[in-house]
Amino acid sequence: MEKRLKAYVAEGNGKEFIGEFTLELLDDRPRMEGQDGVAEKGYDKVRKLVTDKDRLYIYTGSMTAVIVPLHAFGSGEAYRKFRQLLEEKTRAAGGMSEQR
Repeated sequence: MEKRLKAYVAEGNGKEFIGEFTLELLDDRPRMEGQDGVAEKGYDKVRKLVTDKDRLYIYTGSMTAVIVPLHAFGSGEAYRKFRQLLEEKTRAAGGMSEQR
């Protein structure tokens, strides 16, 4: 437990957004903007994508993820296009070793 907690802290957790934000897929990086400011990480930092029935999880660390509610996309087609673009940009940058 202590080892996992240290890994969690080392990944910079607690420095990310909590609450509502806008996620934009720029040419070279995803960009999040919310009430706490702006955060940007390269596509190569995306480790995996996981979708359940309600949310898309974009993992950038073993225990760090951007969580996007699927209803935010407005339609299934908008979600599929977003995910496809995110996968393409991430793979091109050398990120994402796994997905679900």
